[in-house]
This record gives sequence, structure tokens and C-alpha cells, in this order.
Amino acid sequence: SHLEKKLGFYLLIGLIVLCGIFETLGVLMLAPLAQNLLDQGADNYINKIVQDISAFSELEFFTAFLIMFGIIYLIKAILLSLLVFFQSKFAYECQRELSNDLLGNFSLRPFSFHMDTNSSVLIRTIVADVNLLTHTGITNLIILLSELFVLIGIITLLFSYDTKVAFSIFSIMGLAAIFIILITKNKLVEWGERRVQSDGNRLKLVQEILGGIRNIKLSQNLNFFIGKYKEHNAIYSLSGRHQAFLQLIPRIWFELILIALLISIAGYFTLQGFNAYEIIPLFALYAGAGFRILPSISRIVACNQSLRFVSPVAEQLSSLIVETEINNYKIIDKESGFLEFHKAIEFDSVSFSYSNEKDRILRDIDLYIPKGSLIGIYGQSGSGKTTFFDLLTGLIQPTAGKITIDGVNLEDSIESWQKKIAYVEQSVFLNDLSIAENIAFGEVFEEIDLQKVQKVCEETELSPVIKNLPGDLSEKVGERGIMLSGGQLQRIGIARALYRDSEVLFLDEITSSLDSDNEASIMQIIQSLKSKKTVFMISHKPELFKNFDIIFELKAGKLIKE
Repeated sequence: SHLEKKLGFYLLIGLIVLCGIFETLGVLMLAPLAQNLLDQGADNYINKIVQDISAFSELEFFTAFLIMFGIIYLIKAILLSLLVFFQSKFAYECQRELSNDLLGNFSLRPFSFHMDTNSSVLIRTIVADVNLLTHTGITNLIILLSELFVLIGIITLLFSYDTKVAFSIFSIMGLAAIFIILITKNKLVEWGERRVQSDGNRLKLVQEILGGIRNIKLSQNLNFFIGKYKEHNAIYSLSGRHQAFLQLIPRIWFELILIALLISIAGYFTLQGFNAYEIIPLFALYAGAGFRILPSISRIVACNQSLRFVSPVAEQLSSLIVETEINNYKIIDKESGFLEFHKAIEFDSVSFSYSNEKDRILRDIDLYIPKGSLIGIYGQSGSGKTTFFDLLTGLIQPTAGKITIDGVNLEDSIESWQKKIAYVEQSVFLNDLSIAENIAFGEVFEEIDLQKVQKVCEETELSPVIKNLPGDLSEKVGERGIMLSGGQLQRIGIARALYRDSEVLFLDEITSSLDSDNEASIMQIIQSLKSKKTVFMISHKPELFKNFDIIFELKAGKLIKE
């Protein structure tokens, strides 16, 4: 929930502050440690605290100092471990929730959204972009905040020792960091944008190659498609390579600058007349601080670079999150009560166009379909048959007129209507699961009514096929049903509709790829549903509808009844 995320974020900030304090204390202990190794009687406020502890605990002074030194580093280690744990937890929970929200929202969007948007773009957004934003973006933001707190603490400490030296160190290191950030910021945004674009193209090409592998192999165009994938993959790889290089290179040069500064500090104190006993503790402090600051500055620069690299993704997802909240509100607000279907489906002057009135696909359709009818629809390719189905199923809404079910406007009860219908298309969608799970689509195997599955298999003439399979109903069908024939796939699609007890069936060109025997068999199954179900069937073969109750031809956007 939003409250849990806020509490988690505040807990992270608290841990970051505590870690910053103990990181500073760890550095602060280095000078007294060096002094005590040289002279245990050195006078400083840390030793005064240790003397009090030593007197209270009756421990030797140096033993008490070492115990205190160890405890500070132990607490620091525990706090840093907790920070890493909660940082990872926060980032991965954000990834999980954001990915879930986007998938849910994209699935709930109007069907027109999916027609206008390439699925590879949606897959990239849900998987790759969300991962990049959370694992790279959020993680680096948390690291940036924690390193800034460490840096502020150590800067304050060093300024309390020697303002001039501290100012010199941070001026040089800061200028080097700013220089790197300024010269790389525009390039990183550019590479980030190229990464987003090329990643979408990669996913799109992978889908096209693997989805159409039969046609690609037979047309001998595999090299063409693989060549296009390699082209976009090279851009993606190059963008990532440049970003990774710029993340790692600053540390190398910061280390060289730091060593030069430490040598300069040692020379400065020598020229000031300090002896070795005085220089060594100060050198230990500045060396310890420097080698702790070095990763901080490197990480700050690297995190800044990473955040710029993912900024195009962050902007895109930010707009999608806002759209998600608005869209979810509209969906919840739109859906109303339960819809009954006892009498008829009616079209009242229904028209539809995707863009403007001049390009209407369907025009002023008036229609009355009694429940229990077999309805056949045919027409040339592009005549609007699939659009007609999309309107009837509630996937899209009329641009004019209305569709009613027993007098109730379909737009007001889409979800209730869709629970009553089943859609079987030319290419039946199957998961790589068992036959039973594909028929009881969306149910886990243990909860499936296997007797009901057997019954619908008998009705759709699947029983002989299943009996010949080694695993019977538990036999897996392979990805996209590759182990089944076209006729068997269509039977599973119809069996799925019967298992759901769907009142209305929409059959979209389900016999177009079948031989005459399978076609005749499927049509017998459909005709046996007369009066039991309301069946709409699209086909380019009007002769299939000879025993249907109502037959329409779709022509020039109009339904012509035969």
C-alpha cells in the first residue's frame, strides 16, 4: 500500500542518517588510534571519553579504546547491512507493484488501445523499463542519498580539524566531480533514449522471428530478420557499454587525485614544522577520510550518471502511472450491476469508425437477434466482420447508436456481459499446459471439474484424441498448442466455451484453415448447439450457414439480411 511504501521510505532515510553518523565516527577514530599507537597519553576529546570508560569498567586504557573502536565499526556494519536489506526490499517491492499495476492497467485498457500500441512496447515497459527504473533508478537514488550524508558528515569532521586543508581537498575533488557530471550529462540522456528505443525494437523483432519462424524459414528470409535484430541489439549494447564505462572510469582518476592530495598534505604539514608524531595521526585521519570519501564521490557521480541514463524511462513511466490511476478510477466507476440475457440482442442505428465519420466501418445498423439463434455472417476481407464482433463483445463501443441486451445498454454492463460470452478465433490461444487446464482456462489443475471436462470433450469429439495421448487429460499441448492439429485446436476452443457454460458463442473464421472433413465435423458440433446457445459465426463461406436461423452479409459497412 501507499502507507507501507511511505513508512519504508522514511525508515530508509532514518537508516541513511544513522549510517552517515557512524561512518563519520569510524573516520573520527582513526586519528586517536594513530596517536595512541604512538603515545597513549595523547590529549584529545576521544581519549578523555575512553579514560572515563576505562575508569568505570576497570579496563586498561588501550583495551577500552580498542573495544570502543570495535563497537563503533560493529554498529556501523549492522546499520549498513540493514540499509542494504531495506534498500533491496524497497526497490524490489516497487518493481513488483509497479509491474503488476502496469500489466493490470494495460489489460483493462480499451481494446482500441491494444490495436494502436505494439505489444513489444508494452512488454518492454512492464518488464525491462520497470526493472531499469527500480533496480537502477531507485537503488541509485538511495545510494546517492546515503553517500551524500556520509560526505556531509566527513566534510564537517575535516573542517573541524583544519579548514584550509579540508577546503582544498573538497574544492579539487568537487570540481573534478562537477566536470565529469557536466561533460557526460547530455550524452547519458541521449544514450538512455536510444536504449529505450532499441530495446523496444529488439523485443518486437524477437516476437516476430519466433512467432513467424515457419514462414521465415520457408521464405528463406531468416538472415534479413536476424540482421535487423543485430542492428538494434548493437545500439542497445553500445548505449549500455558507454554508460558502464562512464560509471567505472571516475573512480580510477579520483584515486589518483586523492593520492596526489595526500602527498601534498604530508608535504604541507612538514613545511609547517610538524614532527612525525604530529603528522602521522593527521595523515591517518585524512587518508582514512580520503579513502572513505573516494567511493562516496565515485558513487555519487556514478549514481548521477545512472539517474540521467534512466531519466527517459522515468519520464515515460511517470506519465503512465498518472494514466493508470485515472484509468483505474474510470474503470471502477464505469462498471455497474448484473446483466440478464433472456430475450434478445438489439442494435439501434449503430455506427463505428476508428478516426472520423468519413471512415465509418459500420453504418447505421439496426438488428434484432433472439436468444438461442444461430447467426452466420459473411463478407469480403475488410468488410468489418471482426469490428462487428468487437462491438458485440463490448471490446469497443459504438461511435453512434447503442447496443442493448434485453433493453439494457451494453456499455453500462460490459463486464457482466463478457462473463456470459466465449470467443473462439481462427488461431485458438493455448498455454503450454495440460489439455484439461486449457479447456478449464484460468483454473489450476486441482480445482478443475474433470467430469465436466470429459463431458465437453465428448460433445466436441475430442474424447478419441485424448484417449490416444499418453497422459490423457493431463497431457501437455506444447507452446501455442504445437502438438495438436488445427481441427483439434478448434475443438478445444469450443470445449472451453462449453465448459464455462457460456450463453453466447462468437466463432471467428474457425474453419478457414481446416480440411473438408474437419470443417463438416465442426459445423455439426455448432448446429447441435441450436436453441441451447446463441451462436454468432463469421466465415468467408456462406454455404456453411445453410441450417442457420439468421444469415447476414456485411457489405460497405451495412448488414444485408438474406
